[in-house]
Amino acid sequence: MASKAIIGLILSLTFSLSSLADVVKFKTSHPTSYVVVKGDTLWDISAKFLRDPWQWPNVWKHNGQIKNPHLIYPGDVITLCFVDGKLMLCVDNEGDDQRMLYPHMRSTDSDEAIQMIPFEAIRPYLSSPKVVSKDELEKAPYIIDFSGEHLVAGAGDEIFVRTILKPEYLAYSTYRPGDAYIDPDTDEILGYEAIYVGDNVIVHLGDPATLRILSTDIEVRRGDRVMPTSEKDIAFNYSPKPPAKFIQGSIISVLNGVQEIGTYDIIILRNVHEITS
Repeated sequence: MASKAIIGLILSLTFSLSSLADVVKFKTSHPTSYVVVKGDTLWDISAKFLRDPWQWPNVWKHNGQIKNPHLIYPGDVITLCFVDGKLMLCVDNEGDDQRMLYPHMRSTDSDEAIQMIPFEAIRPYLSSPKVVSKDELEKAPYIIDFSGEHLVAGAGDEIFVRTILKPEYLAYSTYRPGDAYIDPDTDEILGYEAIYVGDNVIVHLGDPATLRILSTDIEVRRGDRVMPTSEKDIAFNYSPKPPAKFIQGSIISVLNGVQEIGTYDIIILRNVHEITS
């Protein structure tokens, strides 16, 4: 990996001073109540009330009416209430407050609680590009051909990769060499972009090795590189939150090379550090 600079990939959430201080802002047009329906998620529900839905833990936690926000069901009524003088979101089960006073049974059309955040909402950030050194890309196994008479390949196709004899993992991700990351002040090359293409699984080891493509974001081409996919890098439990302190860094690139950026774009930073005062 590039050793002369600290380069990170972050989700551009445009944090304000108030959000960093954990001040939750409700929408001026929020409803007074909302009935949970099948297919809702905590993210969806919070977005109806909050300006920043990722701050939902601040209005659910320490709320006696919601013992576990992961166990909210279709038919539950979400209302605004005050808990210890703070505005919170509370659950009114079928509108009957007395039900909280004694054991009771509840019937529902679904036996599954709603999701915290839908996987599709964060999937683009789980398959983000790598920042690598030039040698790391050049030494990685590369695709030499496809099964069948294809000019490009996609999900379900088999690919032939040069020299995978003792794999670190059974799963490999495909990357394509991208542009160099250059320091705008010194013109120093800090690293290289490895553009994420797709995921594969090994079928046969050898030279060439055979891999099957499981999924792709873009078409697979000859010459693309493959690198081991580590399961420890995948986030299955994801709850976004603002940093505890202000952070500072320099933007050196934007994913996909767009000219303008906004919320949810992925940016590449250098010299990321916390500001303590």
